[in-house]
Amino acid sequence: MHSVLATQKGIAPAVQQKPGQRTPISEHIFRAVHVAYGTGEWHSLGMDKRLEGVPHLASLIRDGRAAVVYHDEATSTVAQKSRASGMAAESVLRVLCCENTFDGDEKFLVAATGAGKIRLTGLLSAVAGHEFVQLRPAEKLPAGMAHGTCTPFASAEALAGIALIVMEPPHEGLKGREVDIALGGTDEVARHLAVRMRYGDLVDAMTAAHPGKVHVSEIPRSN
Repeated sequence: MHSVLATQKGIAPAVQQKPGQRTPISEHIFRAVHVAYGTGEWHSLGMDKRLEGVPHLASLIRDGRAAVVYHDEATSTVAQKSRASGMAAESVLRVLCCENTFDGDEKFLVAATGAGKIRLTGLLSAVAGHEFVQLRPAEKLPAGMAHGTCTPFASAEALAGIALIVMEPPHEGLKGREVDIALGGTDEVARHLAVRMRYGDLVDAMTAAHPGKVHVSEIPRSN
C-alpha cells in the first residue's frame, strides 16, 4: 500500500517507502498499514460505507486525530490483536458486548485495555438508573458487530439498543497512549481493520458524541 500516516496532532509522521513496500504506522508497528482517507485503498475497502453510521469517527479521521489501519493478520482476541499490531496488550482496547441478565434486549458495551479478565459482577452498582443490572456476555451482539470486532464506535442502529457504554478512565499513563481499537463489522475484512488513536481523545470523542450514554469508571479485573 502506498499510504502513510498524516502528521496532524502527533500521529506518527510520514515515512518514505519504496514501490510495493509497506509502511509501518509508527516505530513499534510493522504489520499494520495505514489506510489513508480518500485513497484508492480507502475506497477498495469500502471505508465510506463502513463509517457512514459513525460520523464522529469519520470526522476524527479527517481531522487527523484517528487513523484506520489494516493488519496483515485477521484478529479476534487481545493476544491476536497485540501480535498483529506489534503493540503490547495494554495498548489494545477490548470491548465486551454484554446484556442485562434479566432483560437480554438491554445491551451494554464495556471497554477496557489489556488482556485481564473483566469482572462483570456489580460493575454497574454505582451507576444511577442501572444499580440493579447484572451483566453477562451478550447472546446476540449489537448490529454491525461480531465476536472479535466489537467496538465503541457503534452505529446509530446499534446504539438504539445499547443502554450504556462503560469506559475505563483515561488515567495517567493511558490518556496519551495510542490504542488499537476494533472498527466493527461482520465480514472477514473487518477482522483486519482497526482504528488507532490516543485513548484520552477516544474518551473525549465518545462522551461528546453520546452525552448521557457513556459512563467512565474503573473497571474491576479478576486475577
